[in-house]
Amino acid sequence: MENNLFSVIVPVYNTESYISECIRSIINSTYENWELLLIDDGSTDRSGIICDEWSQRDLRIKVFHQVNKGVSSARNLGIEKAKGNWLVFVDSDDFISPDLMKSILEEAYHQDADLVFTDFYIIYSDKKELFKTYSWSADKEESFRNYLVHSWPRVAWGAVKRNLVTDNNIRYPENLTVFEDFHFMCKCILYSHKVIRIGEPLYNYRRTNTLSITNTLVLTRKKHDELWVYKDLLLMFRMQKKYEYYAPSIYWRILFGKQELVLNSLTHKEFVSFFPEKRSYIFSCPLIGMKMKVMMWCLTHHLGFVSKCMLRMNKLISIRYSFKFLN
Repeated sequence: MENNLFSVIVPVYNTESYISECIRSIINSTYENWELLLIDDGSTDRSGIICDEWSQRDLRIKVFHQVNKGVSSARNLGIEKAKGNWLVFVDSDDFISPDLMKSILEEAYHQDADLVFTDFYIIYSDKKELFKTYSWSADKEESFRNYLVHSWPRVAWGAVKRNLVTDNNIRYPENLTVFEDFHFMCKCILYSHKVIRIGEPLYNYRRTNTLSITNTLVLTRKKHDELWVYKDLLLMFRMQKKYEYYAPSIYWRILFGKQELVLNSLTHKEFVSFFPEKRSYIFSCPLIGMKMKVMMWCLTHHLGFVSKCMLRMNKLISIRYSFKFLN
């Protein structure tokens, strides 16, 4: 067990204020058999220089510079260059617990797992919030169905065996700027032998970097990436002959996430056009209430006027209640 090498892959782009803290957290790990792959994705600040300086202090740190191609390309380069038994992905403005690698290796060894998730802290400018990631049972397929529905946010941090990724040619889709982590993780889960969760916050996810990609993306790009990911996952499930088993979870996820489109009459057409197949899964969806189900069903069965009437009635009731309260 002690001979397992961890390859920690860190894509770096214009994070000069955070990258040293990230690197230092890895160097301070209680488990010492690791290599750190810093992928400088065409940074225009001092991030690349800082990475080079750290590589001169520790031979376990390797730096690769490339023209800016995006975070997925940087992670994929890290996968290609990795030599370790395990892959750990860390964002350059985040940092890890000293015990992350040691805990992952111990639990994976004892439970014979090839994919490990951990709890994590979300670091805001004024507070720190504990996030408990999704739990996994012995029935991996049933747990995966629930993960597809309930995994908000889209990814939990941990580690995955490198041969699981390379043997199944799993890579981050380079045409995406968001949802790429959810897509990658779903593929890893699908091909994994066993998935486990460590109920300790071993990763620190920073939400104070206002320049990060997720904070600056326009809404249309997010919609494009979300659409592509769901289409590709559904296609993958068909190819694996598991469409009937996993597809409902994807459609339930879509229905839950698109409720705001139903509550605004101006976005009804957008709701109807986004995966029309979802209409067959409305009443089986466990995440939404009956009124919402009725409105969705009407919209997807050419009875949109009923949904609009329901919205008007709710608005009138709300106005009347507010008037009585004020008087």
